[in-house]
Amino acid sequence: MRWRQTLGFALLPVMAAGGLFGAESVLSLREALAQDPAKPVRDCLVEGAVAMVPPGQTAGFYLEDESGGIYVRSASRVTPGQRVRVAGRCSLSAGTSLEAEASQLEILSGFEPLKPRRLLADEARKPDWQNTLAEVDGVVADVFQRDGVEYVWLRGELPFRAFFQPQGSGPVLGTLEPGMRIILRGVLVPQPDSNETPRPHELSLRSVESHARDASGAVVIGVRSTK
Repeated sequence: MRWRQTLGFALLPVMAAGGLFGAESVLSLREALAQDPAKPVRDCLVEGAVAMVPPGQTAGFYLEDESGGIYVRSASRVTPGQRVRVAGRCSLSAGTSLEAEASQLEILSGFEPLKPRRLLADEARKPDWQNTLAEVDGVVADVFQRDGVEYVWLRGELPFRAFFQPQGSGPVLGTLEPGMRIILRGVLVPQPDSNETPRPHELSLRSVESHARDASGAVVIGVRSTK
């Protein structure tokens, strides 16, 4: 066994193969928290790739492993695709959203650009892939702005919503029109203003810096990762 310095200025034990004793999957962590409501917060240790740093934010990022995703509250600078190991306190915010308050963060060697999971709008509403990178394929139903946040609704048996908070002046989704087929890239998060249980997902757009078209002619939004 060897020891490795972390960004939290603490030493953590690391096995020779590079794995950390006690690291658990995001799925097992979520299940443990859900099964014991009397203990809404617990110590945790997770490892995975950075899925997204929300635009304009410096206090957190989304981390994803093979089993699911988690939002990590940390002021450490990370880049999408970097592999990181996080130790801290984890909780199910509002009973649904898995979060970690990082006390120690280690950037590992290697780079793992994540491939977004392709979903239709009806599939993307479900809680299966919370905090993971996704592409949502659909047709625009409506576009509007409220309290400085832009929203686009997609058609479906139940409407699906994506959002983006512009960092500059003026709207950035104003070129979208009802009936337009689009592919949106970002991270799936619980919709905070929903009264449904569990809350349906919406998409936090990774970026709107560039629009592109795929082979079918659909407009793709969120092509670039935010660094």
